[in-house]
Amino acid sequence: MGNMSYAVISFVAAIILLFTRIKFMIKGKKVKAKIKEYICPKGAYIPIMEFEHEGQVMNIKAKNGWKNQKYDIGTEMEIFYIPGNEKEVKIISDYSDLLYAALFFVCGVVIVICLKFR
Repeated sequence: MGNMSYAVISFVAAIILLFTRIKFMIKGKKVKAKIKEYICPKGAYIPIMEFEHEGQVMNIKAKNGWKNQKYDIGTEMEIFYIPGNEKEVKIISDYSDLLYAALFFVCGVVIVICLKFR
């Protein structure tokens, strides 16, 4: 794999992260939810969010988790829920996807600059 491939991979990763966030913002409904419990696959604490949608109580895992229990069980926060998506919700105040997108973008730029001036 050529060196430029690493830059392309970094840019693609940044774009995917940004589009995922935008998809939740455009298609999702903003609702108040509370952390019902955490599940811990592979050492990450992923909150199960409980909220009401059209009179039905929903329990859906958050898209991202943390290395510790960042919030107490019962903590209320706003989420994006895409109706029909029973797999995941996006916590609005969790900006880790944007930080990772920025990091991948900067890595891609650094790789391109290094290749240009080598």
